[in-house]
Amino acid sequence: MAKMGRVDFEELKQFHAACEKLGKKTDDLYIEALQKAGNFALEYLRKNTARITGRLGDAWQVSKVLKYGNRFYTIISNPVEYASFYEYGHFQEVGRFVPTIGKRLKRGWVPGRFVLRKAIKLTKNELQTILQETLDEKLKEIFHE
Repeated sequence: MAKMGRVDFEELKQFHAACEKLGKKTDDLYIEALQKAGNFALEYLRKNTARITGRLGDAWQVSKVLKYGNRFYTIISNPVEYASFYEYGHFQEVGRFVPTIGKRLKRGWVPGRFVLRKAIKLTKNELQTILQETLDEKLKEIFHE
């Protein structure tokens, strides 16, 4: 008849505790990943917004991460009054002299630069990578304590 051996379940218990801890931190994981994604978009916006005075590029803001039901979101905004004209385009009076630039206006329509739209598209493409990196960091943090 075969003898029964001893089994040490301590590591299995530690693994189970770590998995429970990870389950409690899923909101933190999403919040951290979304903060990184917001900062990624903010960096793109600041680099790609034209710099005449620097006011428009420096004014980009990312809100803290908000949770509504099961969804997480953040708001990217620019409070400068002419930011929407820069983003979407605008009409202007041809021939009018603008002292700030020292020139007369030549075109009736100035097309938008769509920097926010481009930043969001680029961030969506990078979101999976950002989430994976954040998950890897959390897993290392939890399982190597």
